[in-house]
Amino acid sequence: MRRPWREESGGAEVVWRVLSPARLALLDDRFAAIAGRFPPVLARLLQRCATQAHDLAFHQALAGVRSADARMHLLLSHLAERWGRVTVDGVVLSLPLTHDLLGRLAYMRRPTATAALGRLVRAGLVARREDGAWVLPAAATVPEEPAARLAA
Repeated sequence: MRRPWREESGGAEVVWRVLSPARLALLDDRFAAIAGRFPPVLARLLQRCATQAHDLAFHQALAGVRSADARMHLLLSHLAERWGRVTVDGVVLSLPLTHDLLGRLAYMRRPTATAALGRLVRAGLVARREDGAWVLPAAATVPEEPAARLAA
């Protein structure tokens, strides 16, 4: 049975961080035998695998972006697309995302993440609400605009 933490990773440390209460299930060989009788269940699992592959490809591409500001904006846009809520102010991302966690997700140290977030806020590309939620204003979702604002 293959596991997501990949024992053949050569001893690399794998850390999972849960941002909200979660339930886990072990989908073992017994589950596979039973689920095989229910094609919609298998279809949904394959869809989740495809989503995971897409996310992995995104993070691999993100790691190659040289500009910390662009990398942070891409990360926030990606998170907002997946978990954001559209409002009149823009897309609200109500996850407990600290500067440290955002830095880890964007492959940078916390001070670099804080500096990048500050520049994005000053450029009007993101905002932080008093409740800690991040907001990506509607105007900041146009792909060409972020680069122009950061260059100014």
